[in-house]
Amino acid sequence: MEKELVVQLFYPDLQWVLTGQTHHRSKFSTDIAIPVAPDLLSFISRNEILRGELTSALQRVHAMVTFNIISKHPQLELKMSMNKYSLGLLRHGPSWETNARRVVQTILEKYSVEHIPMEAEVWQAVKSMWLPSSSPLNCAPQS
Repeated sequence: MEKELVVQLFYPDLQWVLTGQTHHRSKFSTDIAIPVAPDLLSFISRNEILRGELTSALQRVHAMVTFNIISKHPQLELKMSMNKYSLGLLRHGPSWETNARRVVQTILEKYSVEHIPMEAEVWQAVKSMWLPSSSPLNCAPQS
């Protein structure tokens, strides 16, 4: 009497057996675009420390970021950095977009953009009172 022994790897975190067959990939997004105020996006993309903070935070949730400043609608473009055939994708893929958006929102909430209308005379008074004449900020506001 012959008995056949079958051994399969079971992944408890994923709740299924690795059979060697490609698992049907769930429908979830691997690319997202997040609109950002043009001034804020420009500020973050030019500031090495802030850019590094955003990039490293997104790497922890398996996302790569591109700063799209020149389009009509400035935005952060996020792309999933996991291999599309990996077990990691099967585990993290369904929640990837939510996690990536949460990371971006947490970082962007630290910075706000406010436009304060100011008359040229007010600016000149503040400038002469607080800015030295050699400061690069010592210029009239653009109308």
